[in-house]
Amino acid sequence: MLIDLYYNKATGGVTATATDTTTNKTQSVTIAEGTSALFTSAEVAGLIRNPSSPPAGDLRLWQFTNSHVTTYSGTRGTMTGNWVTSQVIDTTNGKASGHVVFSPSFLFNNGANFGAWLRTYLR
Repeated sequence: MLIDLYYNKATGGVTATATDTTTNKTQSVTIAEGTSALFTSAEVAGLIRNPSSPPAGDLRLWQFTNSHVTTYSGTRGTMTGNWVTSQVIDTTNGKASGHVVFSPSFLFNNGANFGAWLRTYLR
């Protein structure tokens, strides 16, 4: 799956495009209109809701590859660049004292690749 999210200067809106790389089928949708749609931050994330039970071992659910970012002003980079990045880690109680349930991997391939992992945890 290839996902592209961009501010369209011509229409003044934000467009999201998803392409199935196995079939080359593409679908685009405008998700915001007008100049008020400019972003001040961005997030790349995976989300799971209440897994019924932990996996027997750590399980990679998603792999993000060749990820790139271009700012409105034209600054380009991978997930790392001229901006602040942080990892968000989900725990059983939503606090640092809980067992890790879901977390990203480290960045690799010069910051362009990472995974999202369902972690083994105690119930």
